Amino acid sequence: MTRVLLFIDYLRAGGKERQAVELLKALSKSGDIQFQVAVMNEEIHYHDVLDLGIPIHFLIRKMRKDPAIFPKLYKICKDFRPHIIHTWDFVSTFYATPIAKLLGIKLVAGFIRSATPRRFPQESWVRTKLLYPFADVVLSNSRAGLEANHLVPSGKNRLIYNGFDLSRIYSLKDPRLSKIDLGIDGQYVVGMVANLSRMKDHATFISAAQRILRHREDVMFLVVGDYLKNDERYSIYLDCQKRIAPGFKNKIRFLGRREDVENIVSTFDIGVLTTSRVHREGISNSIMEYMALGKPVIATRGGGTEELVVENETGFLVEPGDEGKVAEYVGELLGNRGLSLMMGGKGKERLQRHFGIERMENEYRQLYALLLSH
Repeated sequence: MTRVLLFIDYLRAGGKERQAVELLKALSKSGDIQFQVAVMNEEIHYHDVLDLGIPIHFLIRKMRKDPAIFPKLYKICKDFRPHIIHTWDFVSTFYATPIAKLLGIKLVAGFIRSATPRRFPQESWVRTKLLYPFADVVLSNSRAGLEANHLVPSGKNRLIYNGFDLSRIYSLKDPRLSKIDLGIDGQYVVGMVANLSRMKDHATFISAAQRILRHREDVMFLVVGDYLKNDERYSIYLDCQKRIAPGFKNKIRFLGRREDVENIVSTFDIGVLTTSRVHREGISNSIMEYMALGKPVIATRGGGTEELVVENETGFLVEPGDEGKVAEYVGELLGNRGLSLMMGGKGKERLQRHFGIERMENEYRQLYALLLSH
């Protein structure tokens, strides 16, 4: 039996955290891979990981670079004797690298989760250059992510797309009931699922929303994402509130962090994801949720988004900060139900064909087997 230690900084609400949990759920079912999990924060948003019966080790840092993590991780590895340590970010890779080399454990470094270009002398560029030589495999969830790190696909540099488990949407509430719960019955809904951070561009979403609301009153704009996690997120939230004209406060609503994201997305007529000029998405979980539920997508051009969204077929792509185009495309989709349904349907077909959970499961299983065969 293959033993894998999955090592991640957090299991709070987020893209890589969702994918890590989905992988655990998919691969632990067969019984031929034994997992343990090490995580450096006690907050767990995706509670279904607790139902898997997988041992979880909490390695709590007392400071950003806590040397006490090394002996704790070493003990876990000595006891569990994993064949592979699979990390999901820079922090976990930093701690895992010397332990893996000392104990002769294969290291899968999955720290390429975005497609933001890394250039000298950025800290991210330095970290990549320092950690890269020691990994047996470096993983990206998008081709653009590899390119941003000046890597080409090879035996060491691997691309495995995020996977979406469509069973997540099989037992959702009737969207009409969800609309009633949210107090938006009888209105069109345009939504954006994204925690408030400098990497996202909620300001453009808000500006585009107000352009639409100046001409029609039958649209509600929803933002789903945590804004209370830290001071930076809350300051972004306050800035967003200042941007909303008093007359539109009841039409642009921030729902905060939610456990029922898929139920809320099911109420959307359009899914939007606008990101900042300095950030490029990998394979966005939010966009995959929109596509799984048959929603047309409007997203910022660049990075892995162009691998996920087919422009003018499953959605529209806009330049960073182009609130005018966002508003134009929202208006076009709201005014053309046939186009909206066609794009949403093609998006769902594309997700099933290229970004399904079965494909991701098989590619990780093959990767683990290949590593052990060497």
